[in-house]
Amino acid sequence: LKKIKAALEPSTHTTRPSPGEKMPITPSQREGGDGEVKVLIVEDQPDNLFLFKEAIRPGGYAIYTATNGQEAVEVAQREKPDIILMDIQMPVMDGYETARRIRAIPEMAAVPIIALTARAMKGEKEKAIEEGCSDYLAKPVSPAAVLKKVEEWLGKRIG
Repeated sequence: LKKIKAALEPSTHTTRPSPGEKMPITPSQREGGDGEVKVLIVEDQPDNLFLFKEAIRPGGYAIYTATNGQEAVEVAQREKPDIILMDIQMPVMDGYETARRIRAIPEMAAVPIIALTARAMKGEKEKAIEEGCSDYLAKPVSPAAVLKKVEEWLGKRIG
């Protein structure tokens, strides 16, 4: 993170983007230096998976997918995504257990995990954060809200 902040200081990108504005990300702003910002979408419903992929496609991110928690842990270990969109109600392993297991991977401990759930009950956001997620979006969610949340968290991570 220090390396990323140092790379940002002399650059032209010194302020956070306004809502809806895309944040330019260059190879020097990412550890590993390959310049590719990776988003992992974990969702077992094909329609929702399609919606979330289409929602973040305008950001130009590399998109990885998993349809259950076990697969998500494997993809996270292999690809080291910069942010994760996590469905909570899934087969094999729910999103909370998946978040805990991903957090146990040292390189993934600080990666933002956004919970995506149809459970819009009072206290659900607090539970998601308690269980290891960074933030929460209630389904159904607009594509614009998904992209905004991803860019907001990537901005916090880099900025």
